[in-house]
Amino acid sequence: MTTKAQNDSGLLETFKAERVRSVANTLLDRALADHLDHVTVDISKLDQALIEVLETAKQAYPDFQIPPYGVWRLFEAGGVDRLERACIGAKFSVGG
Repeated sequence: MTTKAQNDSGLLETFKAERVRSVANTLLDRALADHLDHVTVDISKLDQALIEVLETAKQAYPDFQIPPYGVWRLFEAGGVDRLERACIGAKFSVGG
């Protein structure tokens, strides 16, 4: 059940598949154009990166039923809270 406050915050909209794909494509375009400060993309390595991610996921989750927390922690890799930074940029906060 979703509360009015959650709907009003736009947080749920942020995680809809269409929105995630749109933002991912925008970020990829910006990275390819070298317009991101902390990310570079080498398309020639994309296939190998995908293979490594899938192999790692299959080892941990052979049925590919990855719990949300398994993905969520990636936003905090290296001690950087990327979700909080994204929320600040989108002008809403995590958890309320």
